[in-house]
Amino acid sequence: MRMEVIGKALKQGTNRKTNTPYSATVVYATYPMAGVEGAACEDIWVDSALMPFERIYVGSIYDVDRDGRGF
Repeated sequence: MRMEVIGKALKQGTNRKTNTPYSATVVYATYPMAGVEGAACEDIWVDSALMPFERIYVGSIYDVDRDGRGF
């Protein structure tokens, strides 16, 4: 699936339940979807260790392999 990045955010903190630190890159992206006029959009949480915040560029198009359940 091809997605266009329209925004990004870096989320860091400590998990309230486990008290462990977390770091995630939130990617806001649009993509074509059957039955949608225009484009669909969503925010996608990605572990910062897998895709660092600095390596994602707003306005770029990425070819990703995932489904709506996050896989």
